[in-house]
Amino acid sequence: MISNGSPLGLFMIQDIVGLRTTYAVVNNQYEQTHNELFKKIADKLKPMIAAGHTGVEAGQGFYHYPDSEFKDPDFFK
Repeated sequence: MISNGSPLGLFMIQDIVGLRTTYAVVNNQYEQTHNELFKKIADKLKPMIAAGHTGVEAGQGFYHYPDSEFKDPDFFK
């Protein structure tokens, strides 16, 4: 990404980290700051997590990760 110098975008990084982890972080931020932006983000992640779309570990998060393609070392390039 041009903005942060990362070869991966924000949503793919969240998929790799896991959406449950992302949810825990933003929910904690909301509880600490009461900033409504964090609550909105957490509220958007909740249905995805409930549907089992927790990221790479589940094969789907913001993106879909079919086993055959995801195992290719060039998948993230």
